[in-house]
Amino acid sequence: MDREGLLNVIRCDGCPFQDETFSLLLKLLPIALRRQVVFHRPGAEDTTFDEEWLLSLLDSIRRKDDNSVAFALCSRVEPHLRSTVRGLAERSLEGLDGADLELF
Repeated sequence: MDREGLLNVIRCDGCPFQDETFSLLLKLLPIALRRQVVFHRPGAEDTTFDEEWLLSLLDSIRRKDDNSVAFALCSRVEPHLRSTVRGLAERSLEGLDGADLELF
């Protein structure tokens, strides 16, 4: 799945491509970041900092760039939740990379 497809899934609350793991990741983020996250509605032209951060984290995981993953997690996520966020993000990508996003 490309960047635009991922962005649509991030923004689409309750869409069929948000499996249980991805939904759990999105629900955990406000706790892990210790603040409310901001995602635009689907179709918005610009992206929020939170959207860019999550896209960057997912891209780094996909590229197996452990240094970038560690930087993304350490820069924003509470220490005791870093491994949980990473695990949920990794499992989410496994399901999303095989998804067909013709609905968007």
